[in-house]
Amino acid sequence: PYFAPITLHLTEMPVYEKEDVDPTAGEFYSSGAAVAEMILDYVRIAAIDDGFESEDADLTQQEIYLKATGATTGNDLTPDQMDLVLGHYDPYDTLVTHAYYDKFDSTPDGKPYQGYKYTVDTYPDTELGFTEYLRDIAHWMDYEVTQNAWWITPRYFVAEPNTPAALPIYGDIEGYSHWVAVNGFAASGDPTPDATQYVNPFTTPVITIYGVWLTDPALGGIGQHVYVTAADAEFTYFKKIKAGEPYAGMFVQVAEPPPMPLEGDFVPGISADAKIAQPEMDLGNLDYIGVNVDSEVIMNVTGMTGLALTNLNVPLIEEKSGWKDMVDFHLLFDADAVAAFEDANMGKYMLVDSLTGADYYLVPFEKDGLATGIILLDAGDGHFRQATWTAEPEEYLPVGEREAINLVKKAIMETGSNKRIKPGQAETQLVWQAGDYSQSPFSPYWIVEMTGQEWVVTQEGQVERLS
Repeated sequence: PYFAPITLHLTEMPVYEKEDVDPTAGEFYSSGAAVAEMILDYVRIAAIDDGFESEDADLTQQEIYLKATGATTGNDLTPDQMDLVLGHYDPYDTLVTHAYYDKFDSTPDGKPYQGYKYTVDTYPDTELGFTEYLRDIAHWMDYEVTQNAWWITPRYFVAEPNTPAALPIYGDIEGYSHWVAVNGFAASGDPTPDATQYVNPFTTPVITIYGVWLTDPALGGIGQHVYVTAADAEFTYFKKIKAGEPYAGMFVQVAEPPPMPLEGDFVPGISADAKIAQPEMDLGNLDYIGVNVDSEVIMNVTGMTGLALTNLNVPLIEEKSGWKDMVDFHLLFDADAVAAFEDANMGKYMLVDSLTGADYYLVPFEKDGLATGIILLDAGDGHFRQATWTAEPEEYLPVGEREAINLVKKAIMETGSNKRIKPGQAETQLVWQAGDYSQSPFSPYWIVEMTGQEWVVTQEGQVERLS
């Protein structure tokens, strides 16, 4: 069947950077508390405006973290702690829906049969498990939450019926140290059709997921707002949890699936398999940014010579006329992204060696010499993978190659080394993998080899010797 493309982007969700939850404890920050603050302010401010008052109208990240963990310092939030705090501060918990269900109103993570019900959803580490994971992120964001239990009529909707999802990314080996809010998706059709939304909200149709919008509290400016294709979300961000019981080895989200009735013959609906849109070769992107697409590149990408492809009438390079031709067209529905890229000048591309996957090009777009947006292209065949943008232009990658070399020279001299450093002696490489040196593919770092030593230099100016 044919489905018209659909995008849902919750642009009114407030955006915050993660804060030090206890200034006396040193460098400790909670991305989970920041994501919870974004989601809670999104649903609570609208509810208060709609007449549902709350004693805790202005929650801070410190208050959220304390409620979730019972402590002022420690690790970032676990999925269960994220579930607890999102449910506890549900602005609709003061409602009374049905006497039979009100006996559950004493649960620590809120009242599940009225208002929001955020809970932990898990998916197995299989190909089907991941497609269900991505499908359900879109499905429960698209589902419209009611003030009372969804099967009770008349239905009254909450002030913000569509809700963002909270996800831990990168499958952090230390647990859950990096949370993001997923506040938008692009799909081939409606993940929650009106015909089944309240007859059986667990029914899902056959759809293809094209991409998602992420909001990352670990970053400000470049890297904070990201549109990423579904294929690259799987490749880069949405990883199974490596450690942290009871969810190790699973894909995890904290989202808004409604509860099932406790009485009657309700049977969950049929869940159709979802599809993830796969990337297509786009050598035109490489040609447009200035990469030399020679016969060797064509052979590596296609396995055929340019002459053979010409004889087959296969277009090798699609001509591009601007940034809009380089990206997934769903990004053009984002007014803020369009404003950041429009009338910006394309800067010099940078090749990044990914230490855990496919290499990529970062293509900056600038206004008055400052970056307003970055497009991330696959270095192998040029297809679009991600984009980020900012309303406040900024210097992009402030530590360039020359600065990285100078910082390493200074570090070597500070060790008391008497080795003479000759011009041109350094070898450099711009690299990336998620970890202590960077939490975004838009913020790669340098590996510098000099005087037989190998050093890391980050975009924050951190210098560390590797060997």
